[in-house]
Amino acid sequence: MRKRSIMDRRFIRFIPVLLGLICLILFSSPAVAGRVMTDVKVIHASTGSSHVDDALKNIIPELESVFRYTGYRLINEQRMMLNFNQKGRITLPGNRTMIVIPSAMNGAG
Repeated sequence: MRKRSIMDRRFIRFIPVLLGLICLILFSSPAVAGRVMTDVKVIHASTGSSHVDDALKNIIPELESVFRYTGYRLINEQRMMLNFNQKGRITLPGNRTMIVIPSAMNGAG
């Protein structure tokens, strides 16, 4: 079994934070005529630092209610206006890409 590289281990830390933010953003964004405004933030979360980027200060209480990290650094932010079932692509560290597809909207919220 091969050892995971440092980049692989760092990317694994991105996954829970990124997925949590996507759910938060997609399900709280208003739909306009069948379109959804998405705002995806790629965040490096760590336990070795207590630094928090100023751009993230307004969502820190939500992050801390779900995750046990102490430091948050904004790596990338991308806003997209997407139609339902339309693919949006976000560039992730490590030459990776994530696809976001809005598929439903619940009016209760």
